[in-house]
Amino acid sequence: MENNRKFIEGIYKYCTNHSILVIGKGGVVVRITCPFRVQVITPFSGYMVGCILWVESVDISSDLKLLYRINKVAYPYYKFVILS
Repeated sequence: MENNRKFIEGIYKYCTNHSILVIGKGGVVVRITCPFRVQVITPFSGYMVGCILWVESVDISSDLKLLYRINKVAYPYYKFVILS
């Protein structure tokens, strides 16, 4: 757990909970700032596939999973695709 905490601290040297870095077209690293739109690809908590939502902020769980905060609730990133 101590290693995870140090890893998370290292991430926050380059990112905040209001942006993420993604690899865009052509392999270029792009910073996406909140709020940004995502589309649901796995149904959950009353959200259907195709539903478009706004990510308010991003977090990292204690087990190093990326979370999107939507309507003040944190959800795993893999339930969504980022829209441009």
